[in-house]
Amino acid sequence: MKFLMLVFLLLAMASVSHYSDAVRAESLSEDNSVEKVTIYYGRVSCPKNCPAYEMTIRPDRSVEYEGKEHTRVLGKRTYTISAEAYKAVVDAVRRAKVEQLKDEYESVPGRDEGTVILHVSWAGKTKKINHFIPSPNVPEELIELEEAIVKNAYPSEGPAPKAKSN
Repeated sequence: MKFLMLVFLLLAMASVSHYSDAVRAESLSEDNSVEKVTIYYGRVSCPKNCPAYEMTIRPDRSVEYEGKEHTRVLGKRTYTISAEAYKAVVDAVRRAKVEQLKDEYESVPGRDEGTVILHVSWAGKTKKINHFIPSPNVPEELIELEEAIVKNAYPSEGPAPKAKSN
């Protein structure tokens, strides 16, 4: 009987050890999945002729862009950004901790300098953020993320519009 209990205890310990290894492996793969981030970034126009455009940045580094109004690059474009540019955007996503950001940052009443619509998707999750500009309570990390997206993914045919966030 003692022998059977010992075997059972050893089997239980082995399965717990295997389970914790699997959990650790899953956590590592979740960290790696951050590298597989898809970002939709849209700027909505305003009464002061703010730029209106949208971009989708994919993990293969392809970018689908459409300039709608008040941009140097009008119309649709598809292009590929460098690995360094994609990494800079993903690093900004990490620093911003997008999952912890609010869904909406309201503007100052009576002032409309456009809106940024941001969707960040990774590991089966999507965080959607509406940032009305200017916003008195927007965290610096979100501004830095928006600037990193514009700096690294805006079409190279013309200078990127200023990511004027506040």
